Amino acid sequence: MAKFKERLEWLERMKIVYENFKPNTWEEWALKLYVESAELATVAKQLNEMGFRLPSAIKAKPERKITTNDISNLLKVDPKSEIHECAITFFEKKIKTYWGEKY
Repeated sequence: MAKFKERLEWLERMKIVYENFKPNTWEEWALKLYVESAELATVAKQLNEMGFRLPSAIKAKPERKITTNDISNLLKVDPKSEIHECAITFFEKKIKTYWGEKY
């Protein structure tokens, strides 16, 4: 029961963090959108529709669209904020559900 209560308190705190979060960069938008949908492809599509682009390694094309790999890489680093912590927690839970605890 204590673990359930602790988890519920965490979710309530994350709800407040989410509601008060004002994203500015593509990374912040990616985190907020991932918390909403928990779908990498959906987040990448929404960010691209919002006009976000990343620098490209190809000289002829200086910018490129955001991919699911960009977002998953963002979710694999140490959290820098509470919204980042929330998104990482959701991402890790989804991986464990799909691949199992050993992943």
